[in-house]
Amino acid sequence: MSSPSHYETLGVAPTADAPSLRAAYLGKARVHHPDRHVDSSPLTRERAAKTMREVNAAWSVLSDPEARRRYDATIAVSRMRVTEQRRPAAGSAPPPTGSASPPRARTAAEAATARSHGDTEDLLGCGLRLVPAASLLFLLLGIVIFTAFAAAGGDDAPTNTVPPGTLAAGMCLRVDRVLTVVDCRDQHDAIVASVVGISRGCSVDTAVYTLDAQRVACLRPTP
Repeated sequence: MSSPSHYETLGVAPTADAPSLRAAYLGKARVHHPDRHVDSSPLTRERAAKTMREVNAAWSVLSDPEARRRYDATIAVSRMRVTEQRRPAAGSAPPPTGSASPPRARTAAEAATARSHGDTEDLLGCGLRLVPAASLLFLLLGIVIFTAFAAAGGDDAPTNTVPPGTLAAGMCLRVDRVLTVVDCRDQHDAIVASVVGISRGCSVDTAVYTLDAQRVACLRPTP
C-alpha cells in the first residue's frame, strides 16, 4: 500500500488554499501533539508522535508555495506513470464469451450495420493508437517542468524565472532549468492554453503549473 500524500495526511483536498491548510494543520496538531498524551499508554504516545511527525512533514512542504509546486508536479508525474502502466496492451485478445454459435448468413440490413460499425471501429482504433504517444508527451513535459522546479531550489539556480502574473493564454514557453517566455516563432516546448482558477483545473491534454493559491496555468506541449 502506498504512503498517503501530504494532502491526505492533513485531510484536505489538493486544491485547498493556504488558510484551509493552516487550519487543518492546527487541528491535527491539537489532537496528536505529544503534550496531549503525557498520561497516555506508551503505545498511544508512540502512535501520536509518529502521526505528529507526518503532519509536520506535510505542513513543511505545503506551507511553502515553491515546495508545494514541486510536490504537485511530482504527484502529476506519478499519476501519469500509473495511468500508462494500467493501460491495456494494444492488440490483446478479448476474453472468451462462451461457446461459439454456428455461423449463419447475414441479411442485407445486418451487413450494412456491420460495415457502419467497422468504419466506427477504424476511427476509434486510430484515435486509441494516438493516445499512448500523446500521454508520453505530457509525461515528458511534466518531468521536464518538475526538473526545472527542483533545479530552481539549488544554489546555482538561474534567477530569470517567469513571474506568475506574467503568464497568459497564448504565450509560448521554453522549458530548460526554468520556464522562459519566448517568441512563438522561435523554438518552444509548450504553449499556455489557459490560466484558470485552481478549483476549475486543467483538461487532461495539458500539464498543470501552479501559479499561486488561487490560479494554475494549463500548458499544452508542442509536438
